[in-house]
Amino acid sequence: MTSSLRVIFKYFYGHLYKMKFSFKNRQTVILCKNSILKSLYLNL
Repeated sequence: MTSSLRVIFKYFYGHLYKMKFSFKNRQTVILCKNSILKSLYLNL
């Protein structure tokens, strides 16, 4: 894992944890997760 990916995951999971209890933002979290996973697959 490169350091940039580690930073992205650290930020993403920190952000996800903050938004965890917000029901309204759940769809946004799912969209963010999907776009991050897509970019990771493209980088492979």
